[in-house]
Amino acid sequence: MHALGCGRAAGAYYTEDPNREARPRSRDNYYTRDGGNGTWWSMASSLVRSGSSVEPETFRDLCAGIDPRTGKALVRGSGERHRAGWDITFSTPKTFGILWATGNAEQRAKLEAIQQNAVDRALQFVVDERLVEVRLGAGGHLREAPSDILDAKFPHFTSREGDPACHVHSIFLNVARSSGDRKKYLSIEPRQVYAWQSVLGTAFRTVLSQSLVEIGFSVRPAGRDQFEIAGIPDTMIERFSKRSLQIKARVGKSASAAQKEVAALATLIVSGLSSSTVGTMAGQMIMQGFVGFQIPIWIRRLVTMLPAFVVVALGANPTRALVISQVVLSFALPLPMVSLLIFTRRTDIMGQFVNSRLMQIAALLGTALVLVLNIFLILQILGVPIPGL
Repeated sequence: MHALGCGRAAGAYYTEDPNREARPRSRDNYYTRDGGNGTWWSMASSLVRSGSSVEPETFRDLCAGIDPRTGKALVRGSGERHRAGWDITFSTPKTFGILWATGNAEQRAKLEAIQQNAVDRALQFVVDERLVEVRLGAGGHLREAPSDILDAKFPHFTSREGDPACHVHSIFLNVARSSGDRKKYLSIEPRQVYAWQSVLGTAFRTVLSQSLVEIGFSVRPAGRDQFEIAGIPDTMIERFSKRSLQIKARVGKSASAAQKEVAALATLIVSGLSSSTVGTMAGQMIMQGFVGFQIPIWIRRLVTMLPAFVVVALGANPTRALVISQVVLSFALPLPMVSLLIFTRRTDIMGQFVNSRLMQIAALLGTALVLVLNIFLILQILGVPIPGL
């Protein structure tokens, strides 16, 4: 489970092609296309009809806390700074994805229906156990059970590596109807869902396995609270598990679940080192130039890279941290760019490497463009309306 971003922009992430996860150049938007295959789940169908298709504009409006029927605010703090919601991903076993990928249209439809039913049962569990509440009162210190919850379900069928991997992104929108005043909508409190997310996963898999057995499949245990469909050889499962193979290559086939989790984290860290190395090398050179005296290179590199590891170690959402870092960069970027623009035109500093007149004009235009885009980014983050956007 992870928190979405804020406003309509967070909704746009979920309104594209459901197979984009397997397309490396298009992994930022991949959920439904042109109204696509998302469906609504709702307790009382007060704003959207449960079971109906997710319309992109309606979804984006609700992500911003806006009433899609009137265009007016539904909750306090609506707009581009409103937290859109939370994503719980319900993943089926690998063998389920293999069956889906090799089946015909009718077989796929039956498996998809089983998957959706298991998700619906898990969502009903959330309601029955009162895991989602709404905040009310001064500072949102009071809690009550809502009379309606809005959830958008987006099924997907491939992994980021392109392997069969059926899963559903279940988006709890940060808009729920009050129990006391049924014309009033409030923000939700998701802490209990965070605490119970492993139980939700177990509930989903239990219903899924029961449904598969009812239509004639056999299942077998596959680790703690996990199962696989019997009869599909391990060699085929491994063939369609590129990510697992990458992890096993690091820790070996006999590794424990904890070791595999550490290896998964290691692969993510290593994948980021290629870009971090560039930033570290640039940072160490800039630091050396500013302080004016020799500092051991390992200290310079440590000081440059340490903040990123601290942010991850504190449990921050990596995507959210990345966005915030880019906003901070937007404030810091003008200084070196303008400085370079000034210094590289001075013959007393650059000598024979001074920029030509044409290069100075190009640099000036490029700097101006970046500064304008940074200003737009900062205004959007602050929720300031921008005409024409």
